Amino acid sequence: MAQPAYTTDLPVAHQAAAVRAQFLTKVYAHLAVAVGALLALETALFVGGAAEALVRLLSRGGPSWLLLLGGFMIVNWIATKAAHNLANPGAQYLGLLAIVAAEAVILAPFLWIVFNTDGAGTVAGAAVLTAVGFAALT
Repeated sequence: MAQPAYTTDLPVAHQAAAVRAQFLTKVYAHLAVAVGALLALETALFVGGAAEALVRLLSRGGPSWLLLLGGFMIVNWIATKAAHNLANPGAQYLGLLAIVAAEAVILAPFLWIVFNTDGAGTVAGAAVLTAVGFAALT
């Protein structure tokens, strides 16, 4: 069966049902890969000790938080510009990877603190609640 073709001059919401279904399938597949990459990067940051090192660096004070947030904003700005480049799917994927990596780095200190202050149950509960909410909205 031939796949329906996208037309870029018309929003997906205004296209045929088959096109919308194919689009949503691809969106959810990309979302699943991005979440999986985030989990893999977070695991690498924790196993490699980088999450703890970030916490120690950020808890010393000084401009470290400002630099981290500024770097996060710059990476997100560049990655968003790349993701909006409709003519270059490679740039879009690179933008997605950059945003996932930036999110992993900025989340690592928070997660390290939660996991090391008897809050692991909180993270598990939040994960279950997120999965239930996601399933309900889907």
